[in-house]
Amino acid sequence: MIYLTFLLYLFLPQSQTLTDSRDGQQYQVVTINNLQWTAENLRYRSPQAVNWPVGAEDDCESCGLFYPVEEAFGVCPDGWRLPTEAEVKALIKMDRKGKLNLTDTLHIQLCGRHDNGEYGRFGTQNTFWIDAELKDGYITHWHLFGEKHELHNHNVVNARRKFPVRCVCELDE
Repeated sequence: MIYLTFLLYLFLPQSQTLTDSRDGQQYQVVTINNLQWTAENLRYRSPQAVNWPVGAEDDCESCGLFYPVEEAFGVCPDGWRLPTEAEVKALIKMDRKGKLNLTDTLHIQLCGRHDNGEYGRFGTQNTFWIDAELKDGYITHWHLFGEKHELHNHNVVNARRKFPVRCVCELDE
């Protein structure tokens, strides 16, 4: 029984809290395998970040802020970073195999995106930046459509796209 409890502790998501020292914002954190994930979209107010306009479908508390690719790489709190493509693929694989419900585990809401100064797709999708290489305006990012997760690549610079951010941190061993 102790062995089973230990295995469940290692592989089932564990919930904690992160306080961002820059602004005091608190985030739920979920541990999956040996990685901590923010279970909320980042709300740090950087110079180019935007949130849903006042009176829109949602607000900063539940959808966080939307960041351009140029800011996304440096917006996570100290000691945290964007997830890699391999880390997101591993989560998607766990979700597809029924080992976790990724949308529920990370409390993902369909907050839409910000393109060319316009808000759209609220309630139908969410897109997150990942740690990927920007080449000629194209970069791989993580899309969620309902319960379907996928990674794909298209030009985000020409469309001046802004997406929410989820941060990760390795557990100290």
